Amino acid sequence: MHAHYALVDDLFDQDEFRQKVEATIEQSGGLLDERTAAMLVVREAGRHHLKITELQTSSSLVSFFCKVLSKSQPREFMRSDGTPGLVSRMEVGDESGEVDIVLWDSRAAAINEINDGDVLEIVGRLKKPGEIHVLDMQKTACNINTRTDASLSKGPETLSVRLVHLEATREFTRRDGSTGQLRKGIIGNSLWTAGFVCWVPVLFDSVQSGDSICITHAVRNTRSTQREYIIGERSTVAGIDETVEVLVSPVSEFKDGQTISVLGEIVNLRPARTFTTRNGNQSCVRNAVLTDRSGDEIAVVIWGEQAEIPFMPGDSVELFHAQCRMGRRNESEIHVGWQGVIRLKESESEEITFEGTIVDGASGRCIDDGKVCYLIDCDLPPGAEVRVTGQLSGRRLNVIHTETVCTDMKLLNKKLDDICG
Repeated sequence: MHAHYALVDDLFDQDEFRQKVEATIEQSGGLLDERTAAMLVVREAGRHHLKITELQTSSSLVSFFCKVLSKSQPREFMRSDGTPGLVSRMEVGDESGEVDIVLWDSRAAAINEINDGDVLEIVGRLKKPGEIHVLDMQKTACNINTRTDASLSKGPETLSVRLVHLEATREFTRRDGSTGQLRKGIIGNSLWTAGFVCWVPVLFDSVQSGDSICITHAVRNTRSTQREYIIGERSTVAGIDETVEVLVSPVSEFKDGQTISVLGEIVNLRPARTFTTRNGNQSCVRNAVLTDRSGDEIAVVIWGEQAEIPFMPGDSVELFHAQCRMGRRNESEIHVGWQGVIRLKESESEEITFEGTIVDGASGRCIDDGKVCYLIDCDLPPGAEVRVTGQLSGRRLNVIHTETVCTDMKLLNKKLDDICG
């Protein structure tokens, strides 16, 4: 009740507020609890509930109705005084917008009693734009719509987006034993990124990754925990002249549970390692550290086939539709692989001719002259002395032509000594 009194402490003293709460309970015949009665007193005093878009211009203490859109599991942390704490987050929304709310300790521990779609009445403190720290809350029987609800109620959508990533067509087997084809990928704009499944792969034959496109009759998949669209027989896909930009965010703004996109440079990279999944299949995982343009660093966990991409420290990469999660050390990590994509950022290249020895390095097969080492994309035998011509981009050499160089064993041994240190 203290939190509700803070909303009207300029109108009543504390005793008068308590009397009004007790009178409200009595008038209800004892049906209302103290917290609900306190909220009614606040409402009758004219301190109406705000819309989410009004929170940034309001006083620091606010009350509002909202619907739960997503939530994170509580995580433990240690306060500066050495005592343990618990924190959890939820994304909530109404028809005007969305906001993150933060729950501490006992409220964070009760997060499993709250479900996506629940409507809450909240009293909280505005710590910064877009983030409310909860002082009191309760479930309410009223119903409110969110912007997500509004978009879903419209049915099929027409989307002007960038085709961020497009996978090859693949076959699948239906339950009745027949086969079909599908194509997956990622699309995005200045507000969001989304995965898609296309059941008519030929729709994407005339476009490629990086194109700005218009998709008609895209249906939002309400079963997916992330934004995802289904593209079928009634859909169309066509290129457009408009350049659609995709939202990328700085590392400093990442929050647990977010779907994010980021550009940066790999500054640390560990070898890929294999593991066995729950269904008995073999897969890979690789750990890296990424820094963005501001110099902020974040750990990256790369899963599946993308863990086998021969990245190198110093590579400029782009990640789209990845997940930000809390790691074992209570620090943010980017997880990419199952739904998102990580790839080398396109850069300018030049044609060079380079002579050296083929060696196997930590990042893959390389050509090394004892001073400079380039990652190559062709299968030449280790130890071979070759002269290659190709397109150099960063530290990668895309080989166009190769020729064997007569081996001088003394020179070769010296080069190997130089390479091995």
